Amino acid sequence: MNTLAVLENRAKQGAGTDYEVRRARAALAQAKLRLNSLRREYQRGSVKLAAYWGETTPKWIVLEGDLYQFREVVSYEELYREAQSSPAIAVFASEARIRDAELALLKTQSISDINWQLGVRQFENSDDTAFVAGLSIPLFSGTRKTGAVKAARAAQNEVVFEQASAQLKMHVQLFEAYSQRAQHLAAVNAYRNTILPELSASLRATQHAYEAGRYSYIELIAVQRELLNAKQALIENAAAASLNQSTIEQLVAKPLTPRK
Repeated sequence: MNTLAVLENRAKQGAGTDYEVRRARAALAQAKLRLNSLRREYQRGSVKLAAYWGETTPKWIVLEGDLYQFREVVSYEELYREAQSSPAIAVFASEARIRDAELALLKTQSISDINWQLGVRQFENSDDTAFVAGLSIPLFSGTRKTGAVKAARAAQNEVVFEQASAQLKMHVQLFEAYSQRAQHLAAVNAYRNTILPELSASLRATQHAYEAGRYSYIELIAVQRELLNAKQALIENAAAASLNQSTIEQLVAKPLTPRK
């Protein structure tokens, strides 16, 4: 609105054109529409957030938080070691132990199916006695046990394969989150420390030059647009870095260390 006021004042003094004033009014109307859209989006997001607590109406007025507060991240190698001991991977180790026990039990049962019989027999005609020993093996039990052992060994190998596959998938996801977080943090630092300060200073200089009649309206709105785009890029990179940080915490199954 400040730019529109300057344009209207310049037009009254004959230093500006009616075309520039109309264009500024249209730009202001579009900005108001965008602002209204963002407010509606915020309201929808607030209702969704309230639903997580079983509420139909948000009971807060303002949501507080620091989008630019990031946690410390150790090296990728250390993160990967921590992720390998996470519950998502530990469950495969438990399953592998169960499969090992099943296989050992089947092998033991193969031996225990052999029944020994010991005793003493007396012959009626001679009254003599004799020591008798015997064994019995269930018919076709060897074939059945061999099939069961093969099935158990296949199940054991499947668990090993699934664990290796899960670890490889986790490695890719963790590295992507780690790399992207570093990329977005670098962008955040560049925008906050260099790009935004430079564009803000450029806008102030352009505004003064425009008011003095040295720059055109096109040059003024170009710098304004650059600054707004840079601010939006800063927010988007900070949000992306936070999402990558959450992904890392999920994969390692613990929160990262807060910065001091």
